[in-house]
Amino acid sequence: MASSNRLHRTLRRLAVAVLVLVAGYVGLCLFTYNSAAYRQAYSFIATNPKVAQELGNPVQVRLGFPAHAFIQYGATPGARFHLLADGSKAKGVVDITLREYTDQWEVANAELTLSSGQRIGLK
Repeated sequence: MASSNRLHRTLRRLAVAVLVLVAGYVGLCLFTYNSAAYRQAYSFIATNPKVAQELGNPVQVRLGFPAHAFIQYGATPGARFHLLADGSKAKGVVDITLREYTDQWEVANAELTLSSGQRIGLK
């Protein structure tokens, strides 16, 4: 009987821990998707002619799982994203770095990696 109660408590704690982790991940994704830095990165990739040429139109851009996003505010604001990009011809991954200047996010560096491993500089 005691071991049954202990198992029940352990399972309940595990369920709560999983719920907290899922809620944290969803919160991180929502924060990222709603950030100005992400919107700028998304726009840059979705409208980039080199990306369209390699992947084909239309280009779909999204965070992968697990999400690879870093946004820093403060004295030297910057952001880095590892975004999945899918087109009608191919798939790839874009690593993009942005800097914030006078309340505007600008792409500092971007690179597309195709599924073949070929890397293409976008900026």
